[in-house]
Amino acid sequence: MQDTGKKVGLIRIKSFRPFPEKELLSACKNLKEIQVIDRAISPGGNPPLFTEVKAILQDKIKIKSYVLGLGGQDITPKGIKEVIK
Repeated sequence: MQDTGKKVGLIRIKSFRPFPEKELLSACKNLKEIQVIDRAISPGGNPPLFTEVKAILQDKIKIKSYVLGLGGQDITPKGIKEVIK
């Protein structure tokens, strides 16, 4: 983001099934860290999108999980900035 001085990009998953495994691996091949933003929770476990991404990337990249936009709420620029911090 421009105001943080960090290089930030976006990978948007448009289809959960079939999961775009090859495309995700290709998009993440040169990354050091990613943050996965889920719009769902899984009580007692990890959020569903994070679980899929972690299974595919395994321990190749540092992965962090965040949950935003629950209950149909919008994911705001402020929320995104908090994730980037």
